[in-house]
Amino acid sequence: DDLAGIFNAQSEVLTNQFGEFFIAELIAFQNEDQKALVAQVKDKAVGLMSISKGIDYKLLAESFELDPYDNLLKGEFMDA
Repeated sequence: DDLAGIFNAQSEVLTNQFGEFFIAELIAFQNEDQKALVAQVKDKAVGLMSISKGIDYKLLAESFELDPYDNLLKGEFMDA
């Protein structure tokens, strides 16, 4: 619940893309290909990192300014 306020304040895109309870689902449905790390300070959740083998580069580019990082794409793809 602590994390819901953080994410709702930061990005409506995430909620629209993944649904209202996506944070709980990220934590509950971890597997070999997807892990979730929750950062806590004094027993209060203050951050979440979700690591996945499957990356939606288009969604990342729509949500964040990735031009300085070549949109997270390999150089040979950018040169094509």
